[in-house]
Amino acid sequence: MPTRDENHEMKLSQAIDALEPDQAQDVRTKIIDTSLYSVFLLSSSDSMNEACQVLLVEHVPAKEPKAFVLPLEIKTSATKTEILKKAAAVVELHFTEPHHAV
Repeated sequence: MPTRDENHEMKLSQAIDALEPDQAQDVRTKIIDTSLYSVFLLSSSDSMNEACQVLLVEHVPAKEPKAFVLPLEIKTSATKTEILKKAAAVVELHFTEPHHAV
């Protein structure tokens, strides 16, 4: 039987594997990891100045994992704290949207 951590990683892998091939290859860094969701920074091939998206993977217990690509505007010179604050704001907005149901 898989451990909690193994199950968590398996759900993340399933959600990332379900993405379009070009999106999955762009996953750069995990920046937030909780028991209910994880957030990854996606690299942008369009511009050297901005990373334009984050990947939100919801892995709620007893449900199939879901992945969402959310817009994020940051400069590549941004600090880790700035990136984390902006990513957290985008994720919070996602969860507060009226059509979102957990």
